[in-house]
Amino acid sequence: MLKNSITNEKWWVQILLIIIFISFAFILTFCTKKTTSPEEQLLAPSNLQISLVENNKIQLSWQDNSTNETKFVIDRKKGVDNWFEKYNEVAANITTFNDIIPTNSDTIYSYRLKAFDDNEWSEYSDTVSWFSENSAPTNLQLEQITQDSIKLTWNDNSIGELNFRVDRKIGNENWQINYKILEPDTTSYIDYNPSLYDTCYYKVFAICGVSYSDSTQNYFIPFLPSPTNLQMEALSATSVKLIWQDNCDREDGYLIYKMEEGSDWDSTNVPANTEEWTDEDVIPGMVNYYKVCAYIDSNYSPYIEGEINTLPPPTNLQIEQQNVHTFKLDWDDNSNLEHGFKIDRKIDYEEWINEIGNVDSNITTWTDSAVGINYNAIHYRVYSYYEEYNSTKTERIYFEQWGVELSAFSATYVDYYMEISWTTESEEDVIGFNIWRNTNNEFDTATKLNDHLIAGSGTTNEPHTYSFADITAGPYSSYYYWLEALFLGGTHYIYGPIEYIP
Repeated sequence: MLKNSITNEKWWVQILLIIIFISFAFILTFCTKKTTSPEEQLLAPSNLQISLVENNKIQLSWQDNSTNETKFVIDRKKGVDNWFEKYNEVAANITTFNDIIPTNSDTIYSYRLKAFDDNEWSEYSDTVSWFSENSAPTNLQLEQITQDSIKLTWNDNSIGELNFRVDRKIGNENWQINYKILEPDTTSYIDYNPSLYDTCYYKVFAICGVSYSDSTQNYFIPFLPSPTNLQMEALSATSVKLIWQDNCDREDGYLIYKMEEGSDWDSTNVPANTEEWTDEDVIPGMVNYYKVCAYIDSNYSPYIEGEINTLPPPTNLQIEQQNVHTFKLDWDDNSNLEHGFKIDRKIDYEEWINEIGNVDSNITTWTDSAVGINYNAIHYRVYSYYEEYNSTKTERIYFEQWGVELSAFSATYVDYYMEISWTTESEEDVIGFNIWRNTNNEFDTATKLNDHLIAGSGTTNEPHTYSFADITAGPYSSYYYWLEALFLGGTHYIYGPIEYIP
């Protein structure tokens, strides 16, 4: 019994000795770690820099903040690939590393590193990246899409950026660095900016870690948005309704400008948020011009413009000779508001006979059966009317003997010369044309302007347009012009005059 008791005591002693040994070893290990003093802590390298050594070769440099590291381990990331951990390493106290990469590529190369002391790793340094000139964003475009928003768009030329960075500057204020950080592969951004008429400057960079590319830059001056989609509807021959789209926010109102053909502009104010206005003072047969803009104080949006004629003239006047005394006229009706159409006629150089014909609205043909037999040319003009108002007149000439059908003859001052133009619908045996000019309507004292005959088209049923530049005419003088047609066999015919009044 005694022997068993002694044996048990030895066993407990052995167990106690083992526990004491393990505890001592643990305490010894804990108390002898390298981080016991601040001077011996394993700290992350800092101030990591990347620079170009030569084409296709870069250098990393950093600050060593530890005294007990045994090496630095470098990770590298190429474009959108995952990090290549432990890509390379350098010995303790070395603070540079060179790497071979395509330095002109649009692919971004990124680096980070940490220290190691054979037992522990430090925290990572910052990440730096190599951006070539080819990887910078380009072609920054700015577009105002609403009163308080500007849309930025650019070209993404980099592979592997972490973000895009937008910097902004308003007027004379300082630059707002890192104004907006955007996701990778982004190529647009809408900036909400309530400021009007202050210049907005923008820069866009690709960024990765603490590194960033060159920027693409542009600027824009936000303005009060113009109304859009101007539509004009003739409610009657004497009233026009204007409709537009309001694109503004907080405008003071809209200005509507009106100008009748040959008059000055007149303006009317309407309240904010208005999108329509009716003009009850329209003169039929005249072109009415309109401009609409928004305004805030003395700031005005761009205009939208339009024109309308509630009594437009007929077009495409055609003359068909049915017999020696009879001519049939046809035209296109361009209005649904006229009361009818009137027809005038002139024989050769005689005076116009007004209203030899009259047809109701929507009628587009009329026959003249009262023409004599002694004539060289028959002149007709057709126009629509509403009460006492007439449209402009559409004129056409039929040359019986000389085989020329003239549809246009005009004089317009262009830049530094007078342009004389005419159009023939058909010609028969036409050799050519001469242009004559006078300061009064007497042909006998007129001067022929062209030194050489203006060649005609012979015989044709196709329209031909001709022009002549009168470089001796002044813009502020009145002139009369005649057109002379010459035919095979020595015959000729003179049409005119037309008058130019500055």
